[in-house]
Amino acid sequence: MLEPLESKIRKLRSLFWSDRDQEGQAVFALAESYRRTGDLGQALELLEEGLDRHPRHTSGLIVLGRVQRDRGDLDGARGAFEKVVELDGDNLEAVRELGEVAVTAGDADLARTYFERVLELDPEDALALAGL
Repeated sequence: MLEPLESKIRKLRSLFWSDRDQEGQAVFALAESYRRTGDLGQALELLEEGLDRHPRHTSGLIVLGRVQRDRGDLDGARGAFEKVVELDGDNLEAVRELGEVAVTAGDADLARTYFERVLELDPEDALALAGL
């Protein structure tokens, strides 16, 4: 699994800030790839740069939340996912992630609230059903 990610990182690195990525949007996919390889420091560094330029980029904020969660910073993760929900109250990924953070933090009532919201947004969501 690491080989395909390393290949993807090479491709995204060559795209990042090239003529084909003048707005610097590739930074978020690149940060997610680094997160998946376990290089959370590199992912966080890229996200700081990307979100400084695009502070309302919901996909970037979701990656930030996942990096923070993976680092064990549940408050940081919660803050990133809550920002996504502020920007887009119907963002299924962010609401689901908030439920997962609540589970990890041991707050079953809050987790249930988030998973119920996920099911309002997508009644077929198997992950939310498993969380209830």
